[in-house]
Amino acid sequence: VRADQRSHWIINKKIEKHFLDKKNPRKVPWTMVYRKIHKKGLTEDTKRKRTRKTQKVTRAIVGASVEMITKRRTKRKRTRKTQKVTRAIVGASVEMITKRRTKRKRTR
Repeated sequence: VRADQRSHWIINKKIEKHFLDKKNPRKVPWTMVYRKIHKKGLTEDTKRKRTRKTQKVTRAIVGASVEMITKRRTKRKRTRKTQKVTRAIVGASVEMITKRRTKRKRTR
């Protein structure tokens, strides 16, 4: 039993000697840990379990139905880009107008 309360099973003198010499069991070829790491003596070739791919499902959000979401998703990139540009232009013009108004109010 060690200071950290871990107990070790020492079967014979060979194992005890390696344990007391603080040999790394990953590097000692006859240990189970070594055999597992280096894939030795595997009689059964176990197949990995297939994980199912998660399916994306569109759900309605408050204020937007499923049909509306799918329509917007299928819109062409070009139309979305033009809409974005026009919104930016309109937003910029609104900002310019508000700046002019604030300048006028300050000067008066």
